Amino acid sequence: METLEGNPYSRWVQLIRQQSGKPQDRFLLGTVTAPPPGMRVQPDHIRWELDAEDLYIAADWLEHERTVRMEGMGADMHMEIRSPWKTGDRVLLLSMNGDQQFMVICKVVKAR
Repeated sequence: METLEGNPYSRWVQLIRQQSGKPQDRFLLGTVTAPPPGMRVQPDHIRWELDAEDLYIAADWLEHERTVRMEGMGADMHMEIRSPWKTGDRVLLLSMNGDQQFMVICKVVKAR
């Protein structure tokens, strides 16, 4: 296994590439055309739009509830986490299985 180099994000991408071992798996940019529920994404350079059935996304990126305990507060707190996705957001996608499935990795922005 080769040594991973660069910042934490580039090392993470390198690790995913090493583990997948499939040349058809690739990273793409896309634009959110509809936020969850029923999320849809239009990948750059692909003619068709992806709907929720085509997408995998980490559960923590969707709306959910969580109970947290904060030091010094003395009680558990119940929190509602809202989804950060909005129409027009740019996202990083991992294309898998020859463009049959896609994983939404994260929201991306242009460096300024």
